[in-house]
Amino acid sequence: MEFELPSYDHIVLSNLRIVARYGGVGHHVLNGGPLHNALNLCSGPIFDHDAFPTLEEKAAKIGHAISTGHVFSDANKRTAASAMDLVLELNDHALTVPEGEHVATMYALANGQMTYEQWLFRV
Repeated sequence: MEFELPSYDHIVLSNLRIVARYGGVGHHVLNGGPLHNALNLCSGPIFDHDAFPTLEEKAAKIGHAISTGHVFSDANKRTAASAMDLVLELNDHALTVPEGEHVATMYALANGQMTYEQWLFRV
């Protein structure tokens, strides 16, 4: 099955807009590698193996990469949540987790209190 994913530039622009709207230390890409890697891994099978075959796994991988990879100078958790929502929306799905639980989960993931696998089963 084909999935539509946001581009790297779209996610960077999303971070810029989030920082402009909600404030922060500024918008800078500190380390784009984790985001590039996640987008490449989610874009399709490699050697006939899709590491993230479902839409939920793709959204979670991209969100995880942003929130734990410190891609941006600020708003990594907010950008991760936004990118997950975007992945789902582009594919006609919606995140059904209450906002408070979503925020708490993003903090737990970013602070190492929750593993990727634990998070994936909550998505």
